[in-house]
Amino acid sequence: MLEALVAALDAREHETCNHSRRVSEYTMFLAARVGLDASLVKDIGYGALLHDIGKIGISDTILLKPSRLTLEEREIIKRHPMIGARILRRANLPLLVTEVVLCHQEWYDGHGYPRGLRGDEITLGARIFSVVDAFDCITSDRPYRKAQPYAVARKEICRHSGTQFDPMAVEAYLSVKEYEWDAIRHATMQALIREENQFVTVQPPGH
Repeated sequence: MLEALVAALDAREHETCNHSRRVSEYTMFLAARVGLDASLVKDIGYGALLHDIGKIGISDTILLKPSRLTLEEREIIKRHPMIGARILRRANLPLLVTEVVLCHQEWYDGHGYPRGLRGDEITLGARIFSVVDAFDCITSDRPYRKAQPYAVARKEICRHSGTQFDPMAVEAYLSVKEYEWDAIRHATMQALIREENQFVTVQPPGH
């Protein structure tokens, strides 16, 4: 059910289609790369998949606004980690899943939101997610710009190491080759295509 909600959210924010699935796969890959236990990797992956679930509580007039947000609107958007955490607490999911959702907009230097956590106060899964989320945003098409090359993403992520991003997570990210990221992106896209084809070929009763 939660995965269905994520798919609905990605469809609602049509410019980010398949973003949640990609960042979930990226996050699990990087979490495994740093040596985390398989059970932790799985929970972190669910947190990454569900990271923006709280946006279902944000008005379309703000979430889909084509122009620059006002200060008041930005403050409303900043509520989505808390909204998402409240939703997931009712779903009886592992605490780590909820923590990733709650912390995914925190910055390593304490300038993130919603709680202004810093360093190790931020759950490790969220610190890993933060890096790959930025990577996916930079290397994917957006309404206001085309996807940027991987080299641009690497430079930007390195520039924010120690401020927005955990240096350890950045180092792990830099150890991954471009073809490895490409393979994950391709696999998630192929999975989406297979799902869409299955939906199209399903015949209604009596046909």
